[in-house]
Amino acid sequence: MIGLAAIGVAAVVAVVMTIGIFLPAIGAMTSRAIRPVEAASLPAQISVCDRDYGRSSGAPKSVADVRAADGTDPVVVGASGGCPAGVCGATGTCLDVVYLQTTDDRYAAYELLDQSS
Repeated sequence: MIGLAAIGVAAVVAVVMTIGIFLPAIGAMTSRAIRPVEAASLPAQISVCDRDYGRSSGAPKSVADVRAADGTDPVVVGASGGCPAGVCGATGTCLDVVYLQTTDDRYAAYELLDQSS
């Protein structure tokens, strides 16, 4: 009887662990959510909304520093592409500067590269 109770408790714990920990982790891996990037591995160039952006010089900034410089919060994009809302308008014009968030909660600037060539 004690053995069956132990098996039942183990089964409940396994179900709770699966639902509470593993399923959200698997979902996060497959989602298209924008994920922070390690500051040491920031790419030199990214593609956002079919536009190329190049890494600006300088260290990543805090959100307060971005607000002070740009007058607004950073528009955060992902390193793996996509086209988040607010990057390009209905007329096809896109922001000159977008940001990648780093894992230490700083923001690296990327400037729109010349699209005329």
